[in-house]
Amino acid sequence: MNPFSFNQKHSEVTLEYLKAQIEQAFAGVEFPGDDHLSDTYDQSEIEDFQGNNWQHWNQIDCYLVNKNYSSLVFLTPEAFRFFLPIYIMCGLEHPSSNTLEFTVYSLILRNNSDDPELSKLCLSWFNILNSEQKKAVVLFLKYVRSKSEYGISDSASEALQSYWLHTQ
Repeated sequence: MNPFSFNQKHSEVTLEYLKAQIEQAFAGVEFPGDDHLSDTYDQSEIEDFQGNNWQHWNQIDCYLVNKNYSSLVFLTPEAFRFFLPIYIMCGLEHPSSNTLEFTVYSLILRNNSDDPELSKLCLSWFNILNSEQKKAVVLFLKYVRSKSEYGISDSASEALQSYWLHTQ
């Protein structure tokens, strides 16, 4: 079965299937290196990610991710692509943590006429993903939307409508 045919309806997708899709879509993503983690002046939000030379994003412990649950928005596009799958996985493994909520929130395209730079920044994170990675993100957002017990179905819907459904 082609894992990216997504013949399953999102309500029928199991957590194991979703995780397998994330794993496969982001399998070859390389750590961008400390010099390419963040473009911001204040590096405090990402300091726990510095000084590591991960070969694969799945080497990162969920404790570190959950501790830094809001750090995705401080990353460069390359670092966002590297860390996004582990944030998704840790959020799914610990749905009551802030990681799941902030990961979904970071996937909403911000179209703010008062701050066009914010929209450009979001697009730089999203557009670096290839089509298989985008499909996996859509599957993730649809899965979260279908889980009312997570309490973030509206945010997942907003993310899907703001950008992700338009990439299919």
